[in-house]
Amino acid sequence: MIRPVLLTIFAAGGMTLAGCMPTPAGLASTPVVIETPEGQVTCQFYLDDVVLWDNAIAQPEGMGEATADAYCVREGERRRDSLLPKSTSSPITLAPTSSGP
Repeated sequence: MIRPVLLTIFAAGGMTLAGCMPTPAGLASTPVVIETPEGQVTCQFYLDDVVLWDNAIAQPEGMGEATADAYCVREGERRRDSLLPKSTSSPITLAPTSSGP
């Protein structure tokens, strides 16, 4: 008898969490045109720090979709990397912790 109640609670919780998840459509940027050796590719970017959804929405005739998408992902990575802070300090070395008093 408790199982149907728990199942309902888990299902409701899962649907609530799914409703909070961002979708590409809600995060779309203004399309960006980039120059490639084969011609202009129009890219759709979504998040500044994630390139998972970045894709081409237009490419030159004769260029495959996968190639155009790869150009957009590369450009998204370039943009992401340009936003990351550059570390000027030396690496941190952690000392081992003692396990006793």
